[in-house]
Amino acid sequence: MEILSIYAAIGRAPSETVKIYFPNLVPAVVPEYKIDNVGLDPWWISGYLTIYCNFNLSVLSGGWKLDIYNKLRHTVSFSRNISELKIINLIAEYLEANVFIRTDVSRVDINIANLENCEYLIKFLDKYPFQSSKHQEYLIWRDFVLKAKAFKESNPKLRGNLDKNISSFLVLVEKLVDIREKL
Repeated sequence: MEILSIYAAIGRAPSETVKIYFPNLVPAVVPEYKIDNVGLDPWWISGYLTIYCNFNLSVLSGGWKLDIYNKLRHTVSFSRNISELKIINLIAEYLEANVFIRTDVSRVDINIANLENCEYLIKFLDKYPFQSSKHQEYLIWRDFVLKAKAFKESNPKLRGNLDKNISSFLVLVEKLVDIREKL
């Protein structure tokens, strides 16, 4: 029963099935942790991201009025329980990321999408690389971001629908999908 009370105290609440079998389950009292950015170790942040972050790539096919760069989407995001807000805020501050609290105040999301913030994350992860298979996903995402940056700088006013110039981005999107399917 002690293990179940710890289970009830962390993460999301117990499932409906657990509540049926253990209707009187009382969550354990979880100690409050005091966290400050002085104690944030970059290797710890890298490990945390290894577990929770998602690399997302896409190429918009519509929006003929958009310049080609703005059809490219490269984001890193993750979502955690609102109880982790303090640590999420510190990580976001460290990585220059955006924090969003959901309207029902149950979850907090981090989203890194603009080119500057993505470049900052690349510098961080190049210095403190993932020590897991997540590193493969990161390398594909990194390649996409760096190619997108170079493309933006070399073709700032190019407009139009998808063309042969963008096919290399579609290849990277497919690589990311393939890697996820293999894991």
